[in-house]
Amino acid sequence: PLMIAKLKKSRLPLFVAMLLLLLPWWIASGELRKERVRQAEGSESLLRSVRPGEFFGTVMAGGFRAVIIDYLWMRTKILERRKDYYGLQATYEMLARLQPRDEAILTFNANNMIYNIANDYNTPAMQYKWTRRGLALYRKGIEFSPDSIELRYELATNFFHKFSYQIITCSRDFRRCLCDDPDPDYLVFKDRRFRSPVREALYYVNEILSRSEARDRKDYINIQRFRMDCCDVLMFEREVGLREARLDVLEATEAMISAGTNEKERGAALDLLKKRQDDLRAILDDEVLAPLSESEREQLDRWRNESCEIVQGRKRRFRTGIKPLAKRKAAVEEILRSTDEILDMYEKALSAQKPGEALKKIYTEEQIDALNFPETKNLIYGNSFYIVPLYEEAFVRLLRFVRFDETKDAAEN
Repeated sequence: PLMIAKLKKSRLPLFVAMLLLLLPWWIASGELRKERVRQAEGSESLLRSVRPGEFFGTVMAGGFRAVIIDYLWMRTKILERRKDYYGLQATYEMLARLQPRDEAILTFNANNMIYNIANDYNTPAMQYKWTRRGLALYRKGIEFSPDSIELRYELATNFFHKFSYQIITCSRDFRRCLCDDPDPDYLVFKDRRFRSPVREALYYVNEILSRSEARDRKDYINIQRFRMDCCDVLMFEREVGLREARLDVLEATEAMISAGTNEKERGAALDLLKKRQDDLRAILDDEVLAPLSESEREQLDRWRNESCEIVQGRKRRFRTGIKPLAKRKAAVEEILRSTDEILDMYEKALSAQKPGEALKKIYTEEQIDALNFPETKNLIYGNSFYIVPLYEEAFVRLLRFVRFDETKDAAEN
């Protein structure tokens, strides 16, 4: 009886303890009920967004989904060590279906194909194929997450930088592969006349800036400056492309001269020369890099000026106003004129050569010193990825036909 009495007296503290334990559960369950209501309202649209091929990975896998994901991630490490890149690509695509809205995972896998796997190959064609697959994975990610700003920004920066001389020395070959791609499904602009990595980048940048939440991002100013770069490069893309194609023809001509009487090398050089001449003719005939219309140029100017005003309004240290942008345009035109001058001299030097003989050095140091060396400091940063390397490469080619005064150099040293 004494024990029963003690138990009865201790019920009150026990009851209070149980209430304290159940109170957090009751509060949390209320929030969970609200969340269930919200999910129920959007469940129909969520299920509609899951395509039949993705139903297994997102819904039917159920509790086994985490186990499958862990297994596939372990498999990626094995495939990387084996350098089984095609198996790795298939695994990445399965992970994209199992984790369709995990942007960090998709970005990691896409960048691995664009940079790490692509760099394991020596030819531009194979590097382009893997870059293309990574960019296509980004496009698939945007289909899964149509409101994602991060994926659009990653896709835009990869289009802009990966195809420029800043990342790869075979930038011209990369852009040529893009124009000749027989399956351009991953591109927004599929028409061969308008295929351009810069045009693709600008499209996604404008999509980002059209969203109201973009204004609250910490990198909002950087995105505006990025749009300025895209507009500036696209404005002169055709002019740069023409000079790149002309340099390609001259390099192929030099290969023909160097081949001499070797029939095998001469045949390969002749095939290359014909292909490069066809590439140049395609640009001249507006089949590739079609010229911008007046309305397109006006639109690019509006976007660039709008971004300039926003950047200047938020960052006082950014001194570039709309008027100095005209100076930058003049700087680009000056570099293009200087590149034309160098290419003319390069072509003249090649016309003086004879097949199979040593290169004749037909220019003097004084003639080189008389050339116009344009200032590049007024260029918009992004444009230097395309124009300046082209100018420098043409100049290096020309220097091989210059007679340097060795006694003068020795005296100066």
